[in-house]
Amino acid sequence: SNAFILFFAGFDTSSTIMSITSFSWPLMRMSKTKFMKRSLKPLLQNNGSDNLDYNTIQGMSYLDKVVHETLRLYPLTMIERMCVKDYKVPGTDFVIPKGMLVQIPSTDIMRDPQYYDNPNEFNPENFSPEAKAKRSPYSFLAFGQGPRNCVGMRFALLQVKISVIRLVAHYRLEM
Repeated sequence: SNAFILFFAGFDTSSTIMSITSFSWPLMRMSKTKFMKRSLKPLLQNNGSDNLDYNTIQGMSYLDKVVHETLRLYPLTMIERMCVKDYKVPGTDFVIPKGMLVQIPSTDIMRDPQYYDNPNEFNPENFSPEAKAKRSPYSFLAFGQGPRNCVGMRFALLQVKISVIRLVAHYRLEM
């Protein structure tokens, strides 16, 4: 049953983010030429080969920013954790009792102006090394964080990146 859950969770979320990215593409006001130059440059330098290896895809830093920004604006899952011991919220008298299910408002966190300038606007530069260094790693929760983050995160990101590369390389998206 765990294998089925992993398969379904990976299929559903990956296909959904691919759809959201495809739908959002024309809304990004980013020309295909700009994206091709900035993101697909490693592919073009791949001796003209249409084959993509892992290192080539990982070298597409702008593509990584685009995918992460899409996930920030349109998170796919709720983050829930079971409290394993009584926990007093710092600065309050409120205690979360052991056994209580806690939901983390990832959408609100990832659209908080404390962490992101103009948080409702699409801006891939939110994931530049400089921007990421200025904020808590817990301000991006598309895959959760810590020891219980998504086990399929790397595979999901790879799937989405490959689909975006193929889509942009072979089709023109318009609204």
